[in-house]
Amino acid sequence: MNETQGAAMSETYDVAVLDNDTMALERVVSVLPKLMPGVSVDWSTCSAPEAVRRCADEGWRPRMLITDVELDHTTGMKICREIRETGPQPLLLAMTSYNPKTYAVQLAESGAQGLMVKGNMTQMAVALRQVLSGKTFSPVPGVRFLSAAESYDRLRTASGPSDSTGNDVTSSLSALEQRILSSVAEGYSNEEIAEMLSISAATVRSHTRHIREKLGARTLSHAVAIWLTAQTAN
Repeated sequence: MNETQGAAMSETYDVAVLDNDTMALERVVSVLPKLMPGVSVDWSTCSAPEAVRRCADEGWRPRMLITDVELDHTTGMKICREIRETGPQPLLLAMTSYNPKTYAVQLAESGAQGLMVKGNMTQMAVALRQVLSGKTFSPVPGVRFLSAAESYDRLRTASGPSDSTGNDVTSSLSALEQRILSSVAEGYSNEEIAEMLSISAATVRSHTRHIREKLGARTLSHAVAIWLTAQTAN
């Protein structure tokens, strides 16, 4: 073994994990070191605000933050954007239990370096290696993630879709509401969406009503149009 090989094998990667589900958080924390030699979970939390604070603190900042997409009172996209707008560190890798097509574009635009599916160990291992080596990882063909530096530069200069006050018109939507809206845009009925999400059709209708109220949309079709415009504006 030469010195370069020895250094590579002994290199450690400090990562942190954010997931609002305690049991899911524990599972991810336990499996990460098994997926890639050298990975060490520096800290983990169920609190999105705490994760943002720690990533802003040089004493706590990990080399990479792994965040779930579905979070309490916020989304992985918002967390990635909030962190990335402050600088190119840490690396950001998102994870989801749902179809990655639903979130890939939004995450790429929010400053993440990749997205992986929970439970897909092969994919998770590849995503870890790619992102920690300075590359990016996309599970969705045609969706390109940017490096941390490129994402930071783009977010510094980009002006996202906004209303007359300059606020992002879709920022108030939860990850679940965005998933429902995406499914509506793809032509699924309330009943089909309910089956996909394992909730009742009445719950889906309740969410669509909240979506219209949040976006100030006259109809659900109007809400879909507003949302799609926001996704493609960049």
